[in-house]
Amino acid sequence: MTTIDDTEILARRIPLEGTLNVRDIGGYVTHDGRVVARRKVLRGDAVHMVDDQGRELLTQLPLRTSIDLRELDERTSAPDRLNADAQLISIPLFTYRQDDDELVDRAQFSTLDDVYRFLVSQRGPAVAEVLRQLAQPATMPALVHCTGGKDRTGVVIALLLSLLGVPDDVIARDYEATSLFLTPAFHEAILARAEAAGQDRESFVAMLGCESYLIYGVLSTVRATHGDVESYLVAHGLSTEEVGRLREMLLEDGDGEPAHSVSGSSLETEGGSDV
Repeated sequence: MTTIDDTEILARRIPLEGTLNVRDIGGYVTHDGRVVARRKVLRGDAVHMVDDQGRELLTQLPLRTSIDLRELDERTSAPDRLNADAQLISIPLFTYRQDDDELVDRAQFSTLDDVYRFLVSQRGPAVAEVLRQLAQPATMPALVHCTGGKDRTGVVIALLLSLLGVPDDVIARDYEATSLFLTPAFHEAILARAEAAGQDRESFVAMLGCESYLIYGVLSTVRATHGDVESYLVAHGLSTEEVGRLREMLLEDGDGEPAHSVSGSSLETEGGSDV
């Protein structure tokens, strides 16, 4: 099993003022010794409080696309505030491709297991659409985000990393690392919003966790129903050509070093200084 310590996870965070959980998924080593390319795909929380300095940093990346997994109410109350050059793509995971009279009541989910089972079993086309967008020319560098960067983003990124060949234990560590970034103040704000929506505060507390067994469960369910992650995504709309393109764009030759070996900031320039 791969060991990834907190220091290496913390080094992945992109220091955007107004965000807590934006980080690079690059640098992980796959089963065959290749490496996920750095500065191509970021995962994150909401970016409605990004300031001018943060937008300048993203311009230097340069961020080309923001894929927003949030629902309409979330996007309306907290719209993306990124640099003008970034294309905004909305793929609301809970209500993707549903008729207006069939909207999902998010209050129906009492556990994260419920949420994740719903996303995997009912929203495969939405997950595949996120990856399809990433596979398009000129999309990357891209940010995939929701409100906290934990659940919706966590499921999508876990399936992307698995498609690329990253080991399950590394994927699970990347998922549970959110616990290092989301603050008590963030959790309190989420709980207050849940209460305002009529949800029980104590029951909702359990929804704030990010234990690794949850993401292992996602991967296990996908494999039990479709054999592997690639077959699951193709069954839900991702073409085999797009699968190949994602691997071509996001995998680089490596030297077989351990999957947790990531040196320096994930926004380090070729010359060695931070963007």
